Amino acid sequence: SGGPSPSLDASVESMMELVRCNNFALPTVASKKAAPIEISSDPNQSGLWLLPSYINHSCLPNVTKLVIRDHLFIRAARDLKAGDELRDCYVQPLQPLAARRAEFRKYGFSCSCERCKLDASLLKSA
Repeated sequence: SGGPSPSLDASVESMMELVRCNNFALPTVASKKAAPIEISSDPNQSGLWLLPSYINHSCLPNVTKLVIRDHLFIRAARDLKAGDELRDCYVQPLQPLAARRAEFRKYGFSCSCERCKLDASLLKSA
């Protein structure tokens, strides 16, 4: 036998995609000389947590994340009412619309949150 089977390769590839889309990585400053400051995620300082991976995306998140050692804390970023859906921003929220859209493509979706709609309409009218 000459190595892993194609089905094992597909399983490993599928698992890597799952990890890529669901990991929580610590933000790091990519370049201290860049203007504006570029922030990226460090895949070497990331983890997987089951329940937080179900939090959906919005460019107007209502939660913040804090990683301390091997614990991930999710906290409300503003007052929430009973039944409000928790939403996190999967990308760097201060980036312009075009940069956010490029990042969304890596996750295989396009965002249609209120902020993206507003940014798109402002760009059309400019």
